[in-house]
Amino acid sequence: MDLRKINSYMILLAIVVVVGLFVSTVARLVILAKGVDAGTANLVFVIVLGICAVIYLIIMAVFSHTVVPWLIKK
Repeated sequence: MDLRKINSYMILLAIVVVVGLFVSTVARLVILAKGVDAGTANLVFVIVLGICAVIYLIIMAVFSHTVVPWLIKK
């Protein structure tokens, strides 16, 4: 695999990382606005980032095992 070439999979992962970081940052800022300390806000950031990653993996698993084979049959 030539890592110098940018393929669609790398672009998709970059978009997912940026969106996940954005959602996590917004969640952290909301928690900080509520008056919670920075340590708890950082913990919320990591937890929300993990939840975003799990949601992405679930969506990719569903699409690759159910939706794509169904579309190929059609």
